Amino acid sequence: FAKAVEKAGSTDTLAVARQLERSVVTLAGHQGSMRAADHQFQQPLQVAVMGKQGEPGIGFDVEGSGYGFRVLRTLSAAKKLAPNVRLAALYPEGNTGALPNKDYISEAHAAGFGIVSPHYRLTDKAHVEQAHKLGLQVVSWTANEPKIWDILIDARVDAIITDNPAALIAYLKQKGLR
Repeated sequence: FAKAVEKAGSTDTLAVARQLERSVVTLAGHQGSMRAADHQFQQPLQVAVMGKQGEPGIGFDVEGSGYGFRVLRTLSAAKKLAPNVRLAALYPEGNTGALPNKDYISEAHAAGFGIVSPHYRLTDKAHVEQAHKLGLQVVSWTANEPKIWDILIDARVDAIITDNPAALIAYLKQKGLR
């Protein structure tokens, strides 16, 4: 970002955005760039497994969890190679989209995703209904407590990602939902 401001010669939003559109960025050893049409960061699809930070191939953790991802394969042209692979747009807590007046559901739909995967704190009935009206499935993450599971169930999400799948399955069975 600082380099884009420097190249733009100002902090004007449009001038900086135009510089970012021309940038190629390397994050965690992988290159990506900003799509000019909607300012979404584009990078190759990666197939990865999660493991503890420090294990071979896992150089950093995710969100201070102590766990990170080891990339098994990078698919630069995923849709061309595997057109039936469904892609999910992941949205972390606190993120309501890259553009100021756009919501994450609209962003995911416009970008061609079939699944939107918001952090559970971004998930509510209104967002789930909006996603479903646009044909998107909602897979919320990382919900680890029954009170949060109840909120997500009530919102009618399609799936819940948790750190404790056995407990979630038992809870769903207890409620007659599985």
